[in-house]
Amino acid sequence: MILPTIAKMLVQEHRFRPITGRVLCLGPQLVGMHKGQVDALCAESPEEASRAMALWREAGSDTSRVDDKYFFSKFPISQLDSLDVVEGFGGTLIHDLNKPLSEEHHNKFDFILDGGTFDHLVQIGTAFKSVAQMLKPGGRVFHYNAASGYIGAAYVSFGPDLFYDYYVVNRFEDCRIHLLRGTGPHADDPFYIFYLPDARTKKLNSAMHQMVVCLAEKAFDGTSTCDVLPVEYTYRDQAMGEAFTRERVRMLKNSKRPMLTCDRPWLSTVRETMKKTKIEVGYAVERWRANKFVWLKFRRDRKLHKAGTSYAYLGRL
Repeated sequence: MILPTIAKMLVQEHRFRPITGRVLCLGPQLVGMHKGQVDALCAESPEEASRAMALWREAGSDTSRVDDKYFFSKFPISQLDSLDVVEGFGGTLIHDLNKPLSEEHHNKFDFILDGGTFDHLVQIGTAFKSVAQMLKPGGRVFHYNAASGYIGAAYVSFGPDLFYDYYVVNRFEDCRIHLLRGTGPHADDPFYIFYLPDARTKKLNSAMHQMVVCLAEKAFDGTSTCDVLPVEYTYRDQAMGEAFTRERVRMLKNSKRPMLTCDRPWLSTVRETMKKTKIEVGYAVERWRANKFVWLKFRRDRKLHKAGTSYAYLGRL
């Protein structure tokens, strides 16, 4: 399902770089919004958004959820496809992502939406490779999957660094990782948004419902690969670590994507600011006691959301 928070993230990505061409959803998607909400979200101005909601009310205020076809009709795409594992649910491409993809589907799509499919798979490496193969040069994939709190609703819960590391080692042009934490018991409730610049932090572990969101962009020049499997940070040898750092620095240097725009409720902002400050102070004291604290490095890392916490709280969306 395309949750309201995910819909807002997709619209922000579209405004940075338009979602055009051929789009693939991994599984046909319902949208957790009615027509009026979708029309208002995709409006170009607050006045147009108000007009869209007024038209929706005049048409009878139908609160039925729309599907992915209606949502993506608001984008200048040429075709919408959906991949499913079995026939009968509306999929236009039938394939089990646990298995390798045939070459006829390579380099076909400009934008792929993984609406919680990866967390139902077993052969994750095969699925990553297939998605990367299906993307055209310059194509983008948007994943959102379980990170915690989804026992019984997903096979696996992901660490954010799995997505980030895969797309870094396969030389993608850009990769942005966010962690979404639920604010309420319902899927349609807003989420608190955390940006993870290097996808590595132990400070956001929680028993609450959390999702990892990854947006990755394939290189336009065809240099991106699909068959390199990452090794987790702790277990890389020196050569592998240096190669990863080199690719990551290149990616960060070239990225032009702005931060997500979110609401900033005062209570959650104060709470998260105090929490992060406490973590940063503890980190600085720990480094100082070990005679490893360097103020200029700490200040630079903190500006990049890398010192102690390795995340930034952006707000609610």
